[in-house]
Amino acid sequence: MKVYVKSATNISDIEAKIAKKQAEIDKKKAWIEKKEMAIDKKRAVYEPLVTDEELAQINKVLDYLRRPDSNTYRRPEGYSLTDIFRKYDWKWGDPVYVALSDAEDDAESIGNSAQAIKEATAIIDKYRSQISAIRQKGEEIDRIPDCLKEFMNDVIQHWDDYDLNIKHNGKPYYSDLYHKAWVILYGDTGSGNPSVAKAKLEELYPDITPSKYGYRDERRDRFDEDYIERPFEREYGSLKYARSIWDYSDERIHAINQKAGENLILDLLKRVTKITGPVVDWSGLHVTRGNMGAVINGVVIGEDGKARVESIFASGPIQRLHIRTLVKEIH
Repeated sequence: MKVYVKSATNISDIEAKIAKKQAEIDKKKAWIEKKEMAIDKKRAVYEPLVTDEELAQINKVLDYLRRPDSNTYRRPEGYSLTDIFRKYDWKWGDPVYVALSDAEDDAESIGNSAQAIKEATAIIDKYRSQISAIRQKGEEIDRIPDCLKEFMNDVIQHWDDYDLNIKHNGKPYYSDLYHKAWVILYGDTGSGNPSVAKAKLEELYPDITPSKYGYRDERRDRFDEDYIERPFEREYGSLKYARSIWDYSDERIHAINQKAGENLILDLLKRVTKITGPVVDWSGLHVTRGNMGAVINGVVIGEDGKARVESIFASGPIQRLHIRTLVKEIH
C-alpha cells in the first residue's frame, strides 16, 4: 500500500507564484523611479515659469495622481490643471504646457503602477496565507496517531484506484458504448440521418409519445439511458462523476483525493476531541479492512471523557467508497 501523509498542495509552486509577483512589483517600482526622474526634469522646466500659487496647485494634482486609488477620469473638485493650461493658451509649443502635460502623464503612470503594486502585494499576502494554512494542516496531520494515518491512507488509495480505473478504462468503454449506440440508431453506414434515427426510436419505444413542446425527443433520452448511461453505470458507477474527472491528470486526481482524505481525518479528530478533550489513549482505535475498503472503529480516551468511533462504508458493487463515521460519547 502506498503511503500518503503530506499535503497534496505543493508549497514550492505557491512560492514560485510569489516570486513571479514579486518580480512584477520590482519592475513596477523601477518604472516609478524612472517616471519620478522624468517628472523632476519637467519640473525644472515649468517651475521657474509659473507662480507660487500655480506651483502649489501643480504639486497637489501630481501628488493625487501618484496615488494608487486615484481616479484620473473623475478627479475630486480642486484637483484640476485646466486653468493653468488655459493660461498658457493650450499651445503645444509653450514650454510650460509641454512640460506640465508630460508631468501629468507621468504622474498618472506612477499611480497606475502603484495600484498594480498594491494588488500584487495583496495577492502575495493571500499566497502566504495559503502556505501558512498548508503548513498548519501538515502539522495537524503529522500529530494524528498512526491508526488514523493508516485509515486515511487506505481511503485515499481506494479513491485513487477507483478514479484512475474510471479514467483509463471507463473512458474508452464509454466511447465503445457510444459507437455501438450510434450503429443501432443509424446503421453500419453511420449516415447520421435524423429520419433513420427517428424511425429506429419509434420501433424501440412505440409506447412513448414525445411531447410536441419538448426540445428533445423523450425516446432519445430513454435510448441514451438504456444503451449508454445504465450499461456504463453498471460497470463503472456514475457517468456524471466519470465525466468530471476524465480530463484530469493522474497527479491532480491524487491531489484532490489527498485533500479530501486529510479533511476526512481532521474532521473526525475534531469531533472526537470535542467529546474527549485532549486525548490520552488512542490504543482502543483500530482499522478494519474488508473487500470494499477500510473502516475505523473503537474507543478513544481523553482527559474529559470517552468517545466511541463507529464507521461504515456506503458503497454499491461499483461505486466510489463513501465513509460515514459516527462519534458517540460513552458515559
